[in-house]
Amino acid sequence: MKKYRPIGHFIIHVLDSAVNVCIVTVLFFMFLSGLYILWYSNQIYTAAASVNYTAYRPNTESSLSFEELEKLNPEVFGWLNIYGTQIDYPIVQGEDNEKYLNTNAEGNYSLSGALFLDYENSPDFSDYNSIIFGHHMDQGAMFGEIDLFKDQDFLDTHRYGSLYYNHSQYGLELVCYLDADAYDTSVYGILHSENGREEYLNNIIGKSLAKSDVSVFASDQLVLLSTCSTTSTNGRHILVGRITEEVQPDTFIKEETINKGTGIDSGNSWIQYLRNLGGWIWIIPLFILVLIILLLLYRKKRRKDR
Repeated sequence: MKKYRPIGHFIIHVLDSAVNVCIVTVLFFMFLSGLYILWYSNQIYTAAASVNYTAYRPNTESSLSFEELEKLNPEVFGWLNIYGTQIDYPIVQGEDNEKYLNTNAEGNYSLSGALFLDYENSPDFSDYNSIIFGHHMDQGAMFGEIDLFKDQDFLDTHRYGSLYYNHSQYGLELVCYLDADAYDTSVYGILHSENGREEYLNNIIGKSLAKSDVSVFASDQLVLLSTCSTTSTNGRHILVGRITEEVQPDTFIKEETINKGTGIDSGNSWIQYLRNLGGWIWIIPLFILVLIILLLLYRKKRRKDR
């Protein structure tokens, strides 16, 4: 004689199966979300990489030119290169200090923004202190390597860079590194005249956490590279250099590919990205995947037991 299970048992079984399906579905979509976040982060960092602008670099033989970048975005006016780092980007200047927080040098929307000169500065770097801002990004993109200069040994071995403006190349000799508050006017106040130069210079040197043996004078033109701190909301990392007529040679070898603009590199961007990722970032999607597998195995075991 065929046995029928009580209706209550059947309802519990249906509810249990429905709950399991819901859990698996939620975990699955969480897993997909984790993968999407990784993919999206890769797109941001890849688009921010300095190699994307290599084709526009002044005084290089490539399929594009700095003049073509100027045509794409008339607010492009210079180029900054800090030897031995990934800081090798065009410089822009907007009507305020907001536009290029999320606009790249080609004039397109981008979360990585661009390196931009303070809107109060003169683009010919004639002010005593010219301030260039950039995002502090992971993987060393934009100004993500500024805080490396806090290490005295790093500063000692990375002394030079170059600055291109007015269609001429100038040297950049690195002076010191300091941390400051974003609202510290003794650091961020622009000096358009000769008044207060000595006081300003002494203040900068006095706050430095690492400094070179470069002799700096009130007659020099300083360039401050400023980026957000990773430990303080209003904190800023600042690298200070002085402009020189003599351009030192770049003795660091760069492995790079010439890219045509800031489109995503279709080559080995994912491979490079995976190399740069810390192992911890994979914990979340892998943990979710393991949960899904365990839940499926648990359901299979329950069905077998029944």
